[in-house]
This record gives sequence, structure tokens and C-alpha cells, in this order.
Amino acid sequence: MKKKFYKDHCQRIIVDDFMSEEDLNKFNEEFYNMYQYSEDGPYRLSTGLVVDKTFKSRKEFDIHQATNDLKLSLSHVWMKYLWSDEMRSFYNKCGGIFPYMNVSSYDYLLGAFYSEGDFYKPHIDLFILTAVFFHQDNTNFIGGDFFLGSSVDKKDPDLKFLRIPYVKNRLIIFPSRYVHYAENVEKSFVDGVDGMRLCTQNFIDFRQPEDRYL
Repeated sequence: MKKKFYKDHCQRIIVDDFMSEEDLNKFNEEFYNMYQYSEDGPYRLSTGLVVDKTFKSRKEFDIHQATNDLKLSLSHVWMKYLWSDEMRSFYNKCGGIFPYMNVSSYDYLLGAFYSEGDFYKPHIDLFILTAVFFHQDNTNFIGGDFFLGSSVDKKDPDLKFLRIPYVKNRLIIFPSRYVHYAENVEKSFVDGVDGMRLCTQNFIDFRQPEDRYL
């Protein structure tokens, strides 16, 4: 695990080699199996809202909700790493907003599949911190890099974006309200889930789970 805290542009944590190879393989195997349960995002059946596919195109699933129904171990593998003693100590040393990771009362986990042509345009998340994990073989497709903005305002004339390449087993943590987006997957070289951009997002907050969509 190679972790670093950056203060420039937008304060962020980047961790490479986040999981062991064994646990990453276990995580991906179960993640692959969830494709059949994934739906168009962002709010799907739970709110009845219609998804605007000019803004966001991908398939996604709620990992915690699925865990209750299907007895998945995805969330347990995830928590083993994100909330390890080593990582908790690192959050405290980072300063700024990151020590709040350790006192949060709510973390919502979401899995996403980006097929060829899928994307997510510039947006903000309505949480305190967002953790994004890349866990697919990045040689299976072109595109899909992550872009992190320098402002919380999409109309800020000084807004600049930092490209963070999609790299297998890489974790990024940043303040949720900073503008960010995922570029489109230009081309997949492998059929099926093997050729998709796989991404897990953990939203850290202090609200109760039933308040998620308020």
C-alpha cells in the first residue's frame, strides 16, 4: 500500500496498491457477479426519478443493500482496508477535513460499471468525503480517467481539472463537493464485464442512512 496526501489543487489522498492481490481478486469476482443486478443510475427505482443519459451513462448497484439480500462480502473486504488502523492513523495525520473520516456515522457504498461509451459529466456529491476505487485491469479499455476540479462551483472561471489516470487497485479520497467527472470509455478490448471500467464509490457523511435521498 502506497499512500500520499496532496495539498495542491484540491486536497486529496491517493493510495496505490490499496488491496492485496488476493483480496482484490475476491472483491472483483463478487463485483462481476453483481452486473446482473445493476441498473441505470443515479436514483433508479428507489426514488422513481428519470435518469438523464446525456449527463451520466453507466450501470450501478448499491453494495450495502445488496449485501443484506445476497450475503455479499464486498463491504467486509472494503471495510477491512478503508477502516484499518493504518488508514485511520493516516487520516488523522493528513489534517484538514480528512480526520473526520474517523468520526463519520455513515458510509454508503456504490458499485458502477462503465461500458464502452459510458461517462459521468462534471458534478458534485452531496456528502462530506468521497472515496473512489479503481479495480479493473486498465489494459482492457481506453479512456475512463478521473478528473478532479479545483473548485466547488462548476461555473467558477478559474476552475481547473487534474487528470488522475485510471489505474488498477488505486483509491482516491477527496471532499465530495469539489467538482469531478469521469471521461468516457472510448473503446473496450474485451467483451463483457472484463472490458468495463469498474469503480466503487464510498460516500462518507454524518447523516442517517434513511436520509440518503433528502
